[in-house]
Amino acid sequence: DQQRRHHRHWVRCNTSVFFTQEKYDKLKDAGFQFSELSWDEQYKKLKAYKNTHTTLKVEKDHDEDLYKWVLKQRTALRRHFEGKPANLSEDRLKKLVDLGWQKGQDKTKGKCNVRDLANEEKRWNENYQQLIRYKEENGHMWFGRTYVKAEDAHLRGWVAMIRKEYQKLQNGEQSNLAAIQMKRLSDIGFDFNPRKLKNNTSNDKRWEVNFQLLKEYKERQGDFTLRKGEDRKMIRMIKRIRLDYKKKQRGDRSGLTDERIANLEEIGFDFQRKETPYKVRDVPRSWEERFQQLLQFKEEHGHCLVPQISGGILGEWVRRQRCQYKKLMASERTSLTHEKALRLSSIGFCFDASSRFKGTIRTIQK
Repeated sequence: DQQRRHHRHWVRCNTSVFFTQEKYDKLKDAGFQFSELSWDEQYKKLKAYKNTHTTLKVEKDHDEDLYKWVLKQRTALRRHFEGKPANLSEDRLKKLVDLGWQKGQDKTKGKCNVRDLANEEKRWNENYQQLIRYKEENGHMWFGRTYVKAEDAHLRGWVAMIRKEYQKLQNGEQSNLAAIQMKRLSDIGFDFNPRKLKNNTSNDKRWEVNFQLLKEYKERQGDFTLRKGEDRKMIRMIKRIRLDYKKKQRGDRSGLTDERIANLEEIGFDFQRKETPYKVRDVPRSWEERFQQLLQFKEEHGHCLVPQISGGILGEWVRRQRCQYKKLMASERTSLTHEKALRLSSIGFCFDASSRFKGTIRTIQK
């Protein structure tokens, strides 16, 4: 556009600071279009573009001039739809509308916008083919609120939009869902209102879908242990099944039948939540009781060198006796009396095991 303005000034005034004969020759050799195309010529280019790409959305990299012209026409159409002055004649307005632009409503901003029917139809057909592919892979077209693969997240939103537009038709409101689209969806068995009938048939259908998702979860994770960071919807479904199982065990009303429980048992479903094992504290015992445990250990192993790592509570008690003995020898305050120290010595207790026991069986035997 800047070069065209400089060229017009150069032609009109026969001189220009920004345009020279040399620049003109270079642009001409490169095939540059000095004069802008007329409105009718741009319209023909856009019509040809639609026939080739089945959309009115022109990419900037494809044709920058046509891209800018399309933006201007959309702006003029939007002003016309809003009732504002627009630089469009009745003939041009009719051509643009016939080409596939119509009045729309921006739901987020609540303002009028311009709908590209050709582009919407193209995207609708793409989503329709994805829905057919989803049905072939999963055997259904119900997404629900459970786990959905990342590549199917957009498809779930599109299906929800279709059902919302169908609900508008039922309420007598304006809807973007066309009759031909409803027929194509009905031909593949699409359910426009899956929650309309809450009977056994619909519940069985939903259970089949959830059961399939559970099988996929088992194949993916290996079990039904709830891990941190797992999909929240899948976690809620597993918790709900376990809760229904507890209700059935108590004799309360539950959504789990004997047949469903049998199906869950076949895939190894854990009805009881696995509790995290906690460390159970040992009951405090007296010095005499620990001493008797040490005597039993010596009778079984032939020595009093209880391992501190694998010896459990007794190994910890033995370590404390050695620490208390050092304090006793240093005349410090300690709970170990001379009588207790003599009793330990009488059974061959080693108060300094650093040189005799290094934690291996070979050292103990020596």
